[in-house]
Amino acid sequence: MNSYRFALLVDNLESEYVASLKESILSYCQDNAIQLFVFPVRKLVKNDWKYDYQYAATISLIHKQNFDGVLFAANTQMSCMSVEELSEFSKSFAPLPVVSISCPLQDIPSVVSDFRTGLEELTNHLVKKHRCKKFAFIAASPDSTESNDRLEVVRSVLKKNKIILPDSNVLYGNYIYSDTFDALENYCAQNKKLDFDAILCANDNMAYACIDFLKMYDYDVPGDILVTGFDDLPRASYSSPSLTTVSMDVKQNGKLAAEILHKKVQGIEVPLLTEVKSYAVFRQSCKCVRVNKEYMDAGGKGGFSWSDKKRQLHKISAFLSETQEEIELKTLHREIKHILSSYGMNDATICLYDEPVEVLEFEKFHLPKSAYVLCSFNTDKDYDFYRNNLEIEHFNPQIRMLPENMAELITGEHIVFPLFICKNQYGYLIYRGTAFDVEIYQILCRLLSSLIASAVVMTRKNLKMEDLNEMSVTDELTHIMNRRGFMSSGGRMLNMAKELNSGGLVIFGDMDGLKIINDTYGHEAGDRAIIAESKILKSLFRTSDIVARLGGDEFAVIALGMTAAQFAEEQNKLEKKCEEFNSSSGESFTLSISIGYAIIQSDSSLEMLLKQADQRQYEQKRLKKAAKLQ
Repeated sequence: MNSYRFALLVDNLESEYVASLKESILSYCQDNAIQLFVFPVRKLVKNDWKYDYQYAATISLIHKQNFDGVLFAANTQMSCMSVEELSEFSKSFAPLPVVSISCPLQDIPSVVSDFRTGLEELTNHLVKKHRCKKFAFIAASPDSTESNDRLEVVRSVLKKNKIILPDSNVLYGNYIYSDTFDALENYCAQNKKLDFDAILCANDNMAYACIDFLKMYDYDVPGDILVTGFDDLPRASYSSPSLTTVSMDVKQNGKLAAEILHKKVQGIEVPLLTEVKSYAVFRQSCKCVRVNKEYMDAGGKGGFSWSDKKRQLHKISAFLSETQEEIELKTLHREIKHILSSYGMNDATICLYDEPVEVLEFEKFHLPKSAYVLCSFNTDKDYDFYRNNLEIEHFNPQIRMLPENMAELITGEHIVFPLFICKNQYGYLIYRGTAFDVEIYQILCRLLSSLIASAVVMTRKNLKMEDLNEMSVTDELTHIMNRRGFMSSGGRMLNMAKELNSGGLVIFGDMDGLKIINDTYGHEAGDRAIIAESKILKSLFRTSDIVARLGGDEFAVIALGMTAAQFAEEQNKLEKKCEEFNSSSGESFTLSISIGYAIIQSDSSLEMLLKQADQRQYEQKRLKKAAKLQ
């Protein structure tokens, strides 16, 4: 490994918090030649959506063969796990070093923000400067340690100012925009109005929901109600109105975490706790900056404008239509590079397990022992793994997440996304993409999962049909072609011989004394004799020739290009092969076969040629019997 590899564990890629955190970590990694792989795993427990637990399957790829260290945004899991549970989870990566971000974990180096300083400053500001007396607080959930800690700071400051925050004024939005909207609607349904001077929110995302909700119900922000957030994410400075919030200095958190992990993997001693100071940022939503009508569009800060997103949604809708087609994996193998690169994924690798793996909710995902690379390419570097290698590359994902000869080809930052449908894991996608909005890429990955699952089903279905067809033309005992297969394939072969004017022979064989073998030594011995004879015949003739068992003790061969003189040579070789078997096999019976041939003519049918060859075979068998009587 030429450089260090870090895994960054986050809950999702869509949040502004994760985007800012990732940006600062990536900047450090790029400056220090470190590869960064981002794992969006949703919630480790208690997901909102039925199959979101499947995202955590990629965690199984984070071990010492693949990575040198782990950056864990532990605070993104605090709404569903206690600090003790998060500490135990972090230790499961041992011996890999782990650095926790924004949550102090036991015996794990942690970078945390002193959130109290900024939140105390903000709450005092609302009370003393803006004379607020009636407060509401929007928390994440009753089980979120992080959110509850913020609530307690607010309550403590208000209490010192002789203001009580009643439990009825604490709403829960799960850090999610839509859930916050629902919580406010439920409150209004019960209380008829929002009788607050200020609403403090445990993160910026819930504050945006508050502002939009208040606008919808003709409340003016900040004229009627002040609204504040927490995190100071990029959008806070250009939202309408701009958002008063608490800066946790997310980018400094990310930079320090990456720096500490870098030192840790180099064997340099690092502190267990590193604190970053928080501070209040006062903007329009608390009247500290004049509200005017000139607001910056969200696309102006490096995001995507609505027209961009509309175009992207149209394209992803087209892909949804494409995924309705039933295709096999071999077709997908040929087309997938074009599909992904058309969505701006210029660097992507898809690894599929040999067989889908069923995973039940929140059980530990055990990687299978075999997977293969469906595709791997980088259009910027003009690299295509399968350009000169037509053989599918298999590897053991328990040892490495990529084949050894690919490990150095994937550099820089990548997202690791599980490919799953319902309970079945199919593999994972490792990609880099910047041309589309991150949520569009999430939709694309899910649609890709559906396409792969459909292709797996279609491939299995067609293989079963092929297996059934092969079974119908294969002799069950010898596993060579049966009469049906011989007549079908032989007919086509004869037509080809006539078109090419190549000539050849049709050979008919009848084993000598099979009835005696069955009567004397039993039918199992007879079966062994038939199998042995089929193997001898297969070894004598070319792979391009057709060798078949027509039934019982009868065999047939079509050998294009063979002459009568060559047949005599093959007949001698056949007798010698049978003699060698009889002297070395240890069997009690004697193996022997009589054969005859017919020359392929332009006007002869396969049935006619078999009849002619059978007659010559009978002549040889009669001569053998006569020789024994002398």
